[in-house]
Amino acid sequence: MLKLMGRCLLAASLGASLPLAAGIPENRPLSPQCASRSKDPGEDFSKYGLKILSLWVSHGDATLFYLPNGEVALVDSGQDFAVRDYLIPFLQQHGIRQLDYFIVTHYHGDHYAGKIEKDGKIYVGYRYDESSPRIPVKNFWDNRTFKRGDEFNWGGARMFVLNSLHTNEWADDENHRSLSFRLEYNGFTYAIGGDIYAHEQERILKDFPEQVRVHVYRTNHHMHGSTSWDYLKASDPVLFVTSAEQAVYEREAYTKVLFGVIDQFRTGGSRFLENLLTLEKGNILVGANSDSDWSYGCHASGQSIRALQR
Repeated sequence: MLKLMGRCLLAASLGASLPLAAGIPENRPLSPQCASRSKDPGEDFSKYGLKILSLWVSHGDATLFYLPNGEVALVDSGQDFAVRDYLIPFLQQHGIRQLDYFIVTHYHGDHYAGKIEKDGKIYVGYRYDESSPRIPVKNFWDNRTFKRGDEFNWGGARMFVLNSLHTNEWADDENHRSLSFRLEYNGFTYAIGGDIYAHEQERILKDFPEQVRVHVYRTNHHMHGSTSWDYLKASDPVLFVTSAEQAVYEREAYTKVLFGVIDQFRTGGSRFLENLLTLEKGNILVGANSDSDWSYGCHASGQSIRALQR
């Protein structure tokens, strides 16, 4: 464990040297495997049936799911500049010419800016330049597609919907209606927090307590606004993953609530290993075959990832 934490600190020190005013990691490896669970720093992630990549997109979210049945899904796309500068180049670099699913968690610009509708079809692309590449989408879902409590097979994994538009149709803030879900694959669990707040987290904790504990929790709303101490603690993850830019260092949800929970984890002997921030780590890849066979690593923005090539 000490060796793993040492490698984590190396990554953090490299991240701290980045130009935070720009909020963009340099195009170089930050730490090849973060504090990876794997003992092999050159581990080939192609062996994992489920692969989940949290892309660095500054403020916003964009997550790629390589599902066990071979389908590829994109959850959110980030802001317009992130679609142009990070997302589309990554998809092209890795040979992704079509997305089997594009899921928009809610309709704020840092999540759905890549959505293009034309001639009754959906594409992902940079909407302000018609000559730029556009990736066709086979299936489009958003926060209106599901109801909380829905559960179904998704590409060989099991999705459970924790929050959706139908949870808070009355709300005037789209974040309250954000899609949040939990994915399970052979016992391995990963949750997307979306942009929900503490109110929604506490409701999930009350109504679906058995769905809260996960191996990886993608934190809610870039740690901006309220987050529930009790929910984060009940999630009991091995990893927290946060997509955010430099303003996160001034947010109490991150500096006080999240790190307060992490301090309790570390002093209480929990299974928690590492907090991964895209600003510091770049693109964060998790691969899983089961709850006892999974790993993760970090890659600089712009770096090709062999296991994700199509």
